[in-house]
Amino acid sequence: MSSAKSADKWGEWESESHRCSCSLSEVYPYEAILYEVPFTNPVSSLVWDSFRSYMSSATHGLSDTFNGGLKPATHDYVEFRYNCTKCNAKAVSVVVEKTDDGKKVRKGRYTYKLHVKDRKKLLGHNNLQSFVLGTNDYNLISSNCSHYARAVFDNAE
Repeated sequence: MSSAKSADKWGEWESESHRCSCSLSEVYPYEAILYEVPFTNPVSSLVWDSFRSYMSSATHGLSDTFNGGLKPATHDYVEFRYNCTKCNAKAVSVVVEKTDDGKKVRKGRYTYKLHVKDRKKLLGHNNLQSFVLGTNDYNLISSNCSHYARAVFDNAE
């Protein structure tokens, strides 16, 4: 599930363009972190999670096996961190994500993170653009933010 405006609001988006205005084509990340952030208020998340539990019970677990089951009310994304060699900015964050508007690459970070799903150190010799994958097509069932974020994260080295 994904909604860019809701994730920006509930995830408390903070731009980092003021820290480094250099081109993203010159960014060589040293770390990749797979996060999930809420995109709705806590009450709506609780209602959705209750519905997910009910569906799992009512279908004897079958709803969990269909394409990974009903997802939580969260937005998955990858945050890359880099040190800029041009302007000397340190630990600048760039988020790569897929929303219902398509894929996005933007300097900044969500300040309210639900939790880290995965993280890894990178060799630092690959340009950020080499990690940005695929199409802008968005499909809630088979091509959503969770699928895209995992593919981007797995592709990063």
